[in-house]
Amino acid sequence: MILESVVLSLVQLSYVDTAPQLRETRNLRCIFSRASNLDDWEQLADDIAKGAVNVTLGLEPVAPVSVECADPRAHCVAIWAARGNETEMLLQGCWDVTQDVCSPPEMCSSGDRVFQPSRNGFPSYMCCCRADNCNRIDRVVIGPLDRRKNKTASNAENNRERIRKRDYRITILLWATSVISVVLLLLALRKCWSCRGKHGKHRQSADIIQAPISPRQVAAVSPAIQNHVVASAQEPLLQEKDPFLASLQVCEQIGAGHFANIYRATSNIGDVAVKVYQREQTVFFNEHEILTILESMKHPNIVRIIRNANPDNRLIMELCSCSLHTLLEKRPLTMTEFFDCAISINEGLSFLHSHNNNGVAKSVIAHRDLNPYNVLVRNSDSSRLQLCIADFGLSVAFHGGRTNNDNIEQLSERGTIRYMAGELIEGSLNLLDPMTSLLQTDVYACALVLWELLWRCKDIWPPEEPPSYRVAYDNMVPRNPRLEHMYPVVVRDRRRPEMPAAIQKQKEFSSLSGLAELWSFITDMWEHEPEGRTTAACTADRLRRLRPTMDPAGVETDP
Repeated sequence: MILESVVLSLVQLSYVDTAPQLRETRNLRCIFSRASNLDDWEQLADDIAKGAVNVTLGLEPVAPVSVECADPRAHCVAIWAARGNETEMLLQGCWDVTQDVCSPPEMCSSGDRVFQPSRNGFPSYMCCCRADNCNRIDRVVIGPLDRRKNKTASNAENNRERIRKRDYRITILLWATSVISVVLLLLALRKCWSCRGKHGKHRQSADIIQAPISPRQVAAVSPAIQNHVVASAQEPLLQEKDPFLASLQVCEQIGAGHFANIYRATSNIGDVAVKVYQREQTVFFNEHEILTILESMKHPNIVRIIRNANPDNRLIMELCSCSLHTLLEKRPLTMTEFFDCAISINEGLSFLHSHNNNGVAKSVIAHRDLNPYNVLVRNSDSSRLQLCIADFGLSVAFHGGRTNNDNIEQLSERGTIRYMAGELIEGSLNLLDPMTSLLQTDVYACALVLWELLWRCKDIWPPEEPPSYRVAYDNMVPRNPRLEHMYPVVVRDRRRPEMPAAIQKQKEFSSLSGLAELWSFITDMWEHEPEGRTTAACTADRLRRLRPTMDPAGVETDP
């Protein structure tokens, strides 16, 4: 019996001593995966694929799977891109890296190490570890590793505690917000009811200018909104001081944008447009500042401001027929109308970009959101169209080449994605010279607007092929594109909207011999390199000189 116990003890000791050796000689197993569109990561993707057993090379996406590492010295690695609060896993697999840069064996942590290259302009990170499948996404620690924590269980408990505290704060905030909202709603309803008793009801319907809708989508203007728009006009003291505000009566909603709604209103000087900001106050104050600069400098291609300094986040301006987008959707253009529109837009943009007005120094203004929705048509039913640039909520004014914006990096984060230049999409805007850089992005957006105008011009198409309305890049990106949709088209492949067939077959259209030259004007404005783009002033001058060749009738009747 004693002999059997001794033998059993020796066997157990032998198993304990040899187990670490067995574990050391067995190759590591890691999670292997590969995301799509990794053209800039080809060499790294091949290196990681070669580090595993029975894994194919290439750039085809691979779903996460556990693989055996080919090299006993290999580590498990994970590489991902961070987009704000979102994380995109790019590569996982086996990799032979220096051990002293890796995390503790049981987890994969990024620390503060930034991995290059970037992913569509977003920073990317790497971590490595030495334990089976330690690079699995649920075991990767996104953020710096706390070196004082030695146990994974302790880290997990701390994370859960932080989440509980965060949820508790969110719950308190939601309850407080709900209570405040109910109180404000009751106060608004009470004031609305009293105003209705004094002043009656206004006729209400809708039509959109900035983001157009059809007449069937007409929406009623609520009494609360009417009260918000004309509240100051209904005060007896204010009526005595300003008869115009006292006469202001809201009729219908004609526009809805990101930050504001636009209403048609009657007044003692005729119909006007009232822009009411609903949400972001900084956008209102920004547009208020820009319009204060422009108010004293009248220009036919800039929307006319009737009343700028007024309370309640309201701007009162001239009432236009519709937006350029609405006009292009409604009907095609003649060659005369094309030149009217193209020259108007470039002259308006040239005025914003200029350093002086009739010899007097002025601030340089970058619009930052030029698109067909923000260009208004004064007389859509006339044979000679008059256009004006509007919506300066995202614009920036430069005084002596400098801006008042404290956070200069925010200058590269705004605009309508479809009309954003490549340097804005990939985040490579030259912030050392923000004024020149932003003016160049305006020129790029203007080129896309000119393309939409040219495509809709019926005089460059055969009579049996009337042009349909198209927006820029409509056949390359989704209807509501995001940055990840625009990046491969505009930045990586440097593609641009297609050339109309009439220009490709110019020899068949002898009466339109200037089409190729006109097309060169547009391509010079959307050059990939910002420094290679022509200015709006140059384009306006080139269009005026080309017009007698392509539109002699328009020149003869030019008002």
